[in-house]
Amino acid sequence: MNSSGGLRVHGGPRGRDDGRVAEVLAEVIGALAEEHREALCETYLRGRTVREAAQVLGIPESTVKSRVYHAMKIIRRALPESG
Repeated sequence: MNSSGGLRVHGGPRGRDDGRVAEVLAEVIGALAEEHREALCETYLRGRTVREAAQVLGIPESTVKSRVYHAMKIIRRALPESG
């Protein structure tokens, strides 16, 4: 996330839809339930392992996996189709 609380998207080839994808990602991540957003941020954005995220969040590893799975499912549904 950037200093204003929004999501920064790094890397990958640049296309004209990059701005829209970043916008959608920021909206969807912001709209996730807090428990899903926290698990997702600890693993994907902060680069922690599931074990590390579980320790930081004080929950079982299986719960981290479940929350990340459900968050990613929501995000995939919200992203525009590529291709």
